[in-house]
Amino acid sequence: MSIRRRLLVLALPLVLVASLRAADPVGADALQGRWTMLSYVDEGVLDPQFTGAVQQFTGPAYEVRKGDKVLRKGEYRVDPKQTPAHMDLKPGIGPYKGKTLEGIYRLDGDTLHTCFPEPGQPRPKQFTSEKGSGCSEVKYTRAKAE
Repeated sequence: MSIRRRLLVLALPLVLVASLRAADPVGADALQGRWTMLSYVDEGVLDPQFTGAVQQFTGPAYEVRKGDKVLRKGEYRVDPKQTPAHMDLKPGIGPYKGKTLEGIYRLDGDTLHTCFPEPGQPRPKQFTSEKGSGCSEVKYTRAKAE
């Protein structure tokens, strides 16, 4: 086998992996980094305590901070192949510690939109948080690099 052919055979898996990553632009890799909360609406009511908070996705972990205060943190998992894409949060602190929140998300460039019900409630099918829905709807923008 020629050197040229060997290099091609060795490079092919790398090209395939790169193309698979490119085909999944809304998966966990695309969420990595810092996101600033633009709005947090719980059952139709804007909750200003979260406006301006920063959510950080690092590997399988997430953390929400406002200033020096940690508001939420835990682990997350996504399934971008679902419609809408699924995101599950497993909080490590707070009132939902150890429970799983089964939500949905949509990523459009530097805008992230999520919707989560209370633990044990069915996964939402739409991005809405009307009174009586039991859902929280959050909109984010990707935070600028510091």
